[in-house]
Amino acid sequence: MKTGSRVKGQGAGGRGQGARPEESSGRGGGAVRIRRCRPEDAERIKAITIEGFEPVSIEAAIDRRWPGLLPVTWGERKWRAMQPDLAKRPEGCFVAEVDGEVVGYITTTLVLEHAVGRIPDLAVDANVRGLGIGRRLLERALAYFREQGLKVARIETLGHNEIGRHLYPSVGFVVMATQVHFAMALDETRDERRRTNDEGEQA
Repeated sequence: MKTGSRVKGQGAGGRGQGARPEESSGRGGGAVRIRRCRPEDAERIKAITIEGFEPVSIEAAIDRRWPGLLPVTWGERKWRAMQPDLAKRPEGCFVAEVDGEVVGYITTTLVLEHAVGRIPDLAVDANVRGLGIGRRLLERALAYFREQGLKVARIETLGHNEIGRHLYPSVGFVVMATQVHFAMALDETRDERRRTNDEGEQA
């Protein structure tokens, strides 16, 4: 499958007759396969991360608010922040694959002594959203937590992430608390900061 092409006919996560446990047959398209991450998946994972998180990432919001202020772009900052999760427990990172191409991924971290699992990152290629792939990845991560004997799973999202706010409760997550994130440019004067805040409210 060519990068960026839309996968047609995928179900919302249902398994086709005779499909393996981590594979589901589409209704006229290729099968969606969930498997563990491999080192060679890094390039696709990074591309999906930058495309998928741009509308909802705090780091991206900072760059939009203060373009060029920071020496490293938000996408590179986000990618670097993911490296410990990918390196520490790679067996807890899963990808969705269609026709040999990675189209989504999910990462996990475990605190075994607390029996808690956390999902730091989940993203699906924009060309295949709405086909149940994000749900399939979540279900695989939750199964992994149960295999490890964990008791609680955690995931976070921002208030304007409509997809996450709908998807996560649909698989069983409940809202525990809400949080507001603030940032400021340290070199701004008080007048510049006031003007920036006014522009942000008008946007």
